[in-house]
Amino acid sequence: METSPHTYGGGISGYVTAHLAGLVGGLNFVEWDAAAFAEIDASAWAIHDGLIEVPQSPGFGLELDHRAFDAAVTHSGVTLRR
Repeated sequence: METSPHTYGGGISGYVTAHLAGLVGGLNFVEWDAAAFAEIDASAWAIHDGLIEVPQSPGFGLELDHRAFDAAVTHSGVTLRR
C-alpha cells in the first residue's frame, strides 16, 4: 500500500518521516517543511533532484546546538532542569 503522511508544519516531522520511509515500504512522498531552527543543526541533510538524502547518524541526523538552545531558553524565561 502506498502512503504519504501529512506532516507539514511540524518542525522536525519531515526528518522523522524520511527516516520512517526507509523502514516502511510504500512511503513514496515526504511532505517537506523547510522551516529552520537556530537550535537544530540539520546540515547532514540534503535534497538533490527532488530526492532526500537521509543521513544514517543517530537522532534523525539532527544535532542540537546547545549554545543557541540555551540562549533561546534564557530569552524565553523558561527554566529547564537538567
